[in-house]
Amino acid sequence: MVPSSSTDGQLVVQGNQAQLHMIRQRQYFMQQQFAAAAAAAATARSGSGRTTPVMMQQVPPSPAHVQQELSPQPNGLVHNTNNRAAVVPQQQQQASVTPGYPLPTTSLTTGLITNQKLQVTGQAILRLLQFAELISPGAQQAISPIFWKEFVNGFFTESSTFKLGLWSNQKNMQEIYEMTRSSIPGYFHTQYNRCKVISMQLTVQGTDEKLLQDGSITIDCAHTSLIHRYENGGMVVSTGTLSVLFRRRYETNELRIDWMQFKCQRHEEFIERKRVNEIMAKFQPPKAKQFKAQQAAATAAIQSSINEWGVSTILFPILWAGSIT
Repeated sequence: MVPSSSTDGQLVVQGNQAQLHMIRQRQYFMQQQFAAAAAAAATARSGSGRTTPVMMQQVPPSPAHVQQELSPQPNGLVHNTNNRAAVVPQQQQQASVTPGYPLPTTSLTTGLITNQKLQVTGQAILRLLQFAELISPGAQQAISPIFWKEFVNGFFTESSTFKLGLWSNQKNMQEIYEMTRSSIPGYFHTQYNRCKVISMQLTVQGTDEKLLQDGSITIDCAHTSLIHRYENGGMVVSTGTLSVLFRRRYETNELRIDWMQFKCQRHEEFIERKRVNEIMAKFQPPKAKQFKAQQAAATAAIQSSINEWGVSTILFPILWAGSIT
């Protein structure tokens, strides 16, 4: 039997429907590949500190949509309202994955900010711990001015400042000294080279890390100790608060200190028991009348490495080079 013309038309329409459905599926998978490539490129440009935008998932066209587009139109009607309803949402989805377009919903933007905050958490604290580790580099590097210049170049920005608040046990008051970036290498080098410091140690507790809108990160440490050990066996522990502002250098994705402030609230000096015993052994057991005199002589023999402000007097010219606020 020869099929009728109506049967031929139905076969043609069904063939066109299947072909159009395959074309739309290919377009869908191509769009997904394009979106994935764009996301990977954005991640490579921005580095680990940035967050890749989340693409909206597209749904491939169903055969029902294809059937609507191939349905015969009445004479005199160019576009059907039902066809518009089927096509417009897909066009909106295509626009949402086009590079350069803003994210379509507020919920996605909020999610990006939240993810970015999660990614930076701990980065500034880790950077501060690296700083604390390198302020005691060892005997040879500690007395090298070149090392401290490289140290400051690696940890501080070009416009950075370092504020040091010293506490006087005698006057019961605090003075704050501000050092610019050019003075910071001399601050560290002088302590090792001339003040007879053999090591420095920075300990922090109760750290509070915050991400600012411009991408900077602040750290506030409620309990901070700066410990200096000297050649004569003495140790000075300065206790106070520490505040640091880190800014990211996007060329290297590295955090650098733009502003640092340590406010000392008290300081204590300790002497090794071995050192005390060696000094006291030089004196005979005192008689009652000679006790005060020999006690004063023994105390004078134990020389202090610091002044009333908790630092060596040799360090003050560098501190005074800045301004007192």
